[in-house]
Amino acid sequence: LFMRKTFTIADTSIIATAALLMDIDDGFVAYLNDVEIARFNVGAYGDHPSYNTGAYSEHEAQMYQNGNFSAGFFISPELVDSAIRPGTNVLAIQTHNYVSGLDDLSCIAYMLLGVSDTSVTYFPFPAEIHLHTSFNLNSSGQLLVLKDPSGNIIDQQNVPGMQMDDSRGRKPDGSPAWCLFDNATPDTSNNTSACYSGYASAPAFTLNAGFYTGPQTLSITSATPGTIRWTNDGNDPDLFSNIYTGPISIDSNQVIRARVFPSNLTQLPGPITTNTYFINESITLPVISLTSDPYNLFDWNYGIYMLGPNADTVNMPYFGANFWQEWERPANIEYFDGQNRFQFEVSSGIKIQGNFSKAWPQRGFSVKAKDNYGGSKINYPLFPDKPHITEFKSFNIRNAGSDWNTCHMRDRLNKKSVQDVTHIDMMDGRPCVLFINGRYWGVYELRERQNEQYIEDNSGVNKNNIDFLQFDGDVIAGSNKPFFDMVSFIVNNSMAIQQNYDSAKQLLDIENFCDYFIAETYIINIDWLGSYTNNIKFWRPNSPAGKWRYVMWDTDLSLGFLPWYGGADTTNMLNVAINPPTWNPHSGMLSAMLQNTAFRNYFVNRYADLMNTIYQPQNF
Repeated sequence: LFMRKTFTIADTSIIATAALLMDIDDGFVAYLNDVEIARFNVGAYGDHPSYNTGAYSEHEAQMYQNGNFSAGFFISPELVDSAIRPGTNVLAIQTHNYVSGLDDLSCIAYMLLGVSDTSVTYFPFPAEIHLHTSFNLNSSGQLLVLKDPSGNIIDQQNVPGMQMDDSRGRKPDGSPAWCLFDNATPDTSNNTSACYSGYASAPAFTLNAGFYTGPQTLSITSATPGTIRWTNDGNDPDLFSNIYTGPISIDSNQVIRARVFPSNLTQLPGPITTNTYFINESITLPVISLTSDPYNLFDWNYGIYMLGPNADTVNMPYFGANFWQEWERPANIEYFDGQNRFQFEVSSGIKIQGNFSKAWPQRGFSVKAKDNYGGSKINYPLFPDKPHITEFKSFNIRNAGSDWNTCHMRDRLNKKSVQDVTHIDMMDGRPCVLFINGRYWGVYELRERQNEQYIEDNSGVNKNNIDFLQFDGDVIAGSNKPFFDMVSFIVNNSMAIQQNYDSAKQLLDIENFCDYFIAETYIINIDWLGSYTNNIKFWRPNSPAGKWRYVMWDTDLSLGFLPWYGGADTTNMLNVAINPPTWNPHSGMLSAMLQNTAFRNYFVNRYADLMNTIYQPQNF
């Protein structure tokens, strides 16, 4: 999809800055007068993708779901100055779908120009698009201060805690009185909204969540006068739920949820208390209990676990299904260790995790502790082999990816084989058992999420000071220009010349680079390099600049997986990596580096060392 919009600027000196707000499905590149100003999910900085270039991944538009943009892109004053012209200007945007044949290609774009005077040069931004401040209020509450440009306090308010989708404001408008509202009204008067004073307290349970032998009895109390309502099927308690009148007998696995509906009509119902009880269960793996209203998961139109009304039900992986929409839903997560001991509970946002593996009947989840839902950081060492990482905001509950219901552990085996004995960065994982709303859901893998926080946790480098890329140079964080500068230098200069090779070693972590290519080729990962590039991530510190390092990503399609599709143990994956059918920058660098005798000798010897140590059968 190619779009062009012309606009006129009489005086470019008053244009101080600019921003591009985009709602996109699936990727785009934007140019102002043929100068690239923004890009998302397609190609690499500086290239001009052809019309049939696919986006890197499926990205669902957001505006039709929740009124939000997919992303906002700040355009620096320097970039604005280099692109904008007096007179006629052209904004051009090309939008790319993930794969051909999908019917959901879309692009909604707004370009904002910041002027340095008070004149109204263009139409004001549409009121129905709700712009937000550059800060958030904590759900637990905090002090809000409004200051003038000189730093003088104009107004301040201690804003108490709020639950999801509630708001606080003055009523009547502009008066000193503040109210709690159960219905946010941006751009609209508060005068028609009901005013509440606060929330009921959370109900208290007399029985801790956990594993028990034989039937148990639970009592529920409340510090707030009112009615306690409860459920045992994952549903959020509402006005139609069971009324608590006395002790509850629990003789099977159940999730009990309760909420107080206050007698004082100026109060709103309080937070939900959730406890999972396991009766006569014998499980030696860590257990995760995921609780969410069944409507969030299994409703045909709204549930993130379902095919839904728009799925292609004929062709795997069922594009258009609900689980492809990147929808987020609230959930309560409880974690019990391998000795059945309760360790933590966190209110979270959950999404369906994975790529094509979303289509399996046993779907994975990404879990993120979010303040929106009242969640906070998890202070617990989830991965015993990385004991120094004791704080998490997110993790994945993975269904084994393409290896689902086959070996169900190829990827974890590959990563554990290289952990601590090579120079490869890798995501840690461990097997676990998942229960959803009290029902057994099977064996999964608890897995680190490979995002900017992962880099900081594992390397000690501040996540704000990294260039973090994937595939052939798609930007996750920072910039891809230094990477392409390195690729250009290595590929276009003879590495047989020692001076050039020495310069390359200042840019690329050679030990990491060799170990990474050795591991990926030895296990014959066919979903990596070849006719396409996939499952590659790499990063470097950028302040000060450091060396590029590779991170082992998904390796499910390895170790003999799909032998009829190139995965047989006779496949020479090293040759594929050096001479791929489709050129890629990673293979280009490896091929060039092998021209250097010192590198080639190190690579061959290191390959032999790893084959004779970590890849010997007794070491698996």
